[in-house]
Amino acid sequence: MFNLYSVLRLLLSLPCAALYSPKRLGSIIKTLPSLVKHDVQINLQYKRFLQSDIKDIEDLEPGCGGILNSVSSLDPNPFEVKTAN
Repeated sequence: MFNLYSVLRLLLSLPCAALYSPKRLGSIIKTLPSLVKHDVQINLQYKRFLQSDIKDIEDLEPGCGGILNSVSSLDPNPFEVKTAN
């Protein structure tokens, strides 16, 4: 039967253990600019969800749809896509 100590020793002796070491801050610092650039690109893709097509549900014509972003109101689902009947 394995105990926790022997399992940890086994895991730390594996070659891939260095990948999970907290001592690898140097590689994280080197790649930080590209990580930030990538995160900014991803977040810019979601900018559209913060914009509204319409101000109110009454602005919709029958058979049309639009995005109503009511973040400033107390709407429980501010990103809901609403359509007119």
